[in-house]
Amino acid sequence: LSEALLELVGKAEIVIIDSSATLGEHTMAALKPTDETIVVTNPDLPSVMAAKKTVLLAQETGSVVAGIVVNRIQNRSYEIPIEEIASLTRKPVLAAVPEDKNVAKAISERKPLLYAYPASKAAQEFKHLARLLDT
Repeated sequence: LSEALLELVGKAEIVIIDSSATLGEHTMAALKPTDETIVVTNPDLPSVMAAKKTVLLAQETGSVVAGIVVNRIQNRSYEIPIEEIASLTRKPVLAAVPEDKNVAKAISERKPLLYAYPASKAAQEFKHLARLLDT
């Protein structure tokens, strides 16, 4: 993975890597060559603790952690609130993506969410995140 990422230097401005939260060898390989990292988590305790560890690991590798994206929010009483996620990770929450049935529908249709259901709540939050990253 590190070699493949290095091949992209000068060819791509932004590379998105979907890595596991296990903090194993694959996560390290994804973090090592990065200048900047955005950590994605779900609003449950195990995911947020893994996100916190990922933030620390990214910083150890020299990557700047721009912030956190919280995914699949259902606004349930047992979910960790956005403010607490920001406090635990010591990083700003850049986007709060709600759970959205249109995501599964788009996947089943084999279409990107933003093309299949551009007005959906999740698509709107992804657009918000894209605008933040474009500045």
